[in-house]
Amino acid sequence: MTSHFFLLSDALTQERLSWTEEVLKYYFIQFSPEALRRTVPEKSPTFLLFLTGDALYSLFGRETSQIWEIILSLPSMKVICDQQDLDLRGLSIDPLKVKFSGLISSRQSVPEGSQPSFWGEVLDAARAQAPEETAIGYLQVQSPYMHRAALYALLCLEAALDRDCDPELYAFLDGIHIGHANQHPTAFRNLGEGFSELAIRALQHQRHCLLMGSAPCAMERGYGMWDDGKGLVISSCMIKSMKLRSLHDMVERFTKDHSILGTNSGSIQFRQDHTGIPDELSGKDHASPSLLILITCSPYTTGMAMGALSFATAFAHQGIETRVVFIEDGVYALTGEQKTDAAEQFFSLQDMINSASRNDRLEFFVHQPSLHQRGLVKNKKFNAVLDINNHDLGKLLFEPPLGIRCRYQRLLFF
Repeated sequence: MTSHFFLLSDALTQERLSWTEEVLKYYFIQFSPEALRRTVPEKSPTFLLFLTGDALYSLFGRETSQIWEIILSLPSMKVICDQQDLDLRGLSIDPLKVKFSGLISSRQSVPEGSQPSFWGEVLDAARAQAPEETAIGYLQVQSPYMHRAALYALLCLEAALDRDCDPELYAFLDGIHIGHANQHPTAFRNLGEGFSELAIRALQHQRHCLLMGSAPCAMERGYGMWDDGKGLVISSCMIKSMKLRSLHDMVERFTKDHSILGTNSGSIQFRQDHTGIPDELSGKDHASPSLLILITCSPYTTGMAMGALSFATAFAHQGIETRVVFIEDGVYALTGEQKTDAAEQFFSLQDMINSASRNDRLEFFVHQPSLHQRGLVKNKKFNAVLDINNHDLGKLLFEPPLGIRCRYQRLLFF
């Protein structure tokens, strides 16, 4: 059975769960209508949803729990919760385990005896997408200590090493701080030491460990660095095992077939009868995994939206089929005519969209239900940004880009 999985850590709002419900319904109606008539549950679920962090609260909210009931009434669904984060938040899913027998379970973050761990099960689902690959990647965009998500990156890659995989960290935006030298937290696990120990343990087990940070992001944040004359960027501000590289070098890892996770991410395995035609530009019998980026945040409060757009543009330049959806608060990037102060000398997000839309490997979409919910309309000048509804969003999730043959698609939330 084809399996798709999602790793969700941030708060799941009523809005996000609502469109999730709609795209899941689209999948079963379009690709598996027989499952809707099946009375005996399948042994292997089609969808695995891993919940940790604030995403766990959605199981208990008045409005969000009602949507979960609908989602779990769909065939072949399974939710696995991070027990450590449930305990941290004082939450118990025992009543839900009874109500949704076999559909909801929990696992400890780290292995206990013979019991599988939460992150171990995440890794098993990720490896199933490309079982012949030995590497497991993790994209970290949030800073440590202010965001518990940075700990998830370490726990995930430790689990990867425990399963004889090659752990790879890609630190982008504020995620670069995860590799800062001389970290001395007083109330949290030392993540700098954690990643240093991960690299040492990988060497002891004869596994390749790649800890890669974005050199431009490090430079923007004041990290002292120099070029060694051989194309390598070195910084005394970083732990020794962290390597600073160009965005091009980081994106090059995404051209490979191994699974790459993130704080909020997913992987969609395409059906064999919906893999398009061979990509004649690819030397392989299939193209690199396509990428779907959901920009969910407003454009200027943080650098997340601009970082996502820069990332998407770099992917497209590298030949990766990339599709960007402005959804939820991300739709604010497309309203009105946004102007920057000439003295500040930086581009608006709208300027970046206009420039990036010329790339044939990059497509832009805006989620109309998100605009309607906010009483907004798209700036008519953005003809290259196509309007989509929930049905169209389902097509973007579960169908490969036109004319491209790839086995699966990566999904990243920004």
